[in-house]
Amino acid sequence: MTTRIRLDLWRSSLLAGLGLVALACGETAASAEDPAMVCHPSDASQPDGWSQCDEGYLHREEAVACQAPEADAAPAPAKNSQCTSNSDCVDAPYGSCVQQQSPIGLTNSCVYGCVTDSDCGANRICQCGSPSVCITATCKTDSDCATGYLCSTEATACGSVALHCQTPKDTCFGEADCPDGSSCITVGDHRECSQAPGCSIGRPFLVDAAVRVAPLAARDDWRDRVTAPDSNELSALECARLAAYYGRAAQLEHASIAAFARFALQLLSLGAPPQLVQDATSAMADETAHAQLCFELASRYAGGTLGPGPLVIDGAMTPTFLPEVVQLVIEEGCIGETVAALEAEEAAAHATEPSIRQAMQRIAADERRHADLAWRFLKWALEQDDSLRDQVQATFSSASAGANDTLHSSKASASELRLLGHGLLRTEMSERLRSRALKEVVGPCARALLGAMRTRAA
Repeated sequence: MTTRIRLDLWRSSLLAGLGLVALACGETAASAEDPAMVCHPSDASQPDGWSQCDEGYLHREEAVACQAPEADAAPAPAKNSQCTSNSDCVDAPYGSCVQQQSPIGLTNSCVYGCVTDSDCGANRICQCGSPSVCITATCKTDSDCATGYLCSTEATACGSVALHCQTPKDTCFGEADCPDGSSCITVGDHRECSQAPGCSIGRPFLVDAAVRVAPLAARDDWRDRVTAPDSNELSALECARLAAYYGRAAQLEHASIAAFARFALQLLSLGAPPQLVQDATSAMADETAHAQLCFELASRYAGGTLGPGPLVIDGAMTPTFLPEVVQLVIEEGCIGETVAALEAEEAAAHATEPSIRQAMQRIAADERRHADLAWRFLKWALEQDDSLRDQVQATFSSASAGANDTLHSSKASASELRLLGHGLLRTEMSERLRSRALKEVVGPCARALLGAMRTRAA
């Protein structure tokens, strides 16, 4: 089934769920388709084996043990905190009590890290810092790479960071080589300037307009122990990219549980009908299963064990009045989960690995129900307060303005096709799908809903 047919069918399905089958939602379809390296030792107070290069990346000259957190070290006092010193952080090794900025001010929370690469498992290394953290890696030091090339960082799927060897095929080494604002990322078997893949999977947990997730941690109780993709055809670099992608997807799915927990409380506070509340609580169970599935995939591709650390929820319950909740639901559900469901459907359509195809089909079906819930809530909210119509229209208009009609197609490499078979959409595919979803599903359905409410009010 083509992407266009899936978009048309789902737009019809959403409208049917809103009782708007007969309303016109027609839209015109969107069009388909070696530099000198100057590096300096890092500014860390203790030698950490890393150097910072002017091109905008780090490289690792040698593996150095990081400093373990001092048990009695404590950040400055802060309100609503999980900890007062490192000695309070004992759920995993190398816990640090870290001060972070939240919507209600500074807060202290536990973060768990590492000291040596052996603390991180296969295909990951320990990056020293405050605190030190494990990152995806296919090389450990510069000595693992060809002469004249470095074991350096790059942006990867969903905004995470990984460490890979530079190669003669690379057309960029760091962000400074990409003046157009794009990122220097691996595309196929080389680095080039492109947009790093985003993550739409799961309902985003937005706090003060920022996506919030729990940190990754070495734990095995969040894995589903069932999904087992065959990765024999994949290179170490391809496995690392998939581990980074599914690790970030797992963080987003895990945070979606909190997003729906908040939504259920908001529905209760607004006096919403019982079916909306029931569907919101059911969605929490769906997102828990999605998180376990994605943590399993991330662990399989990483050759280790990954799970979530503590999720900071300070300031998360601020939206309580109907206009605020409506705004959040449009962003998280009507837009975020509509795109997420379509992206999962697209991944399932291209997946050649059976376990990935099955996983994406399940996620897509669940996310479609969650998006449908968001649209039904929006209809109910407009029935309660017709004055919200201008706010709703402005929000959807702003989102539609972000649709990009100038996206270009390029031929996929053999590596990109293998990754696509394991569920990782090419960047241009994700960008094109989001653009078309905004124009052909979200925008038309928003106009149909607003038109129906205007007719009813008249």
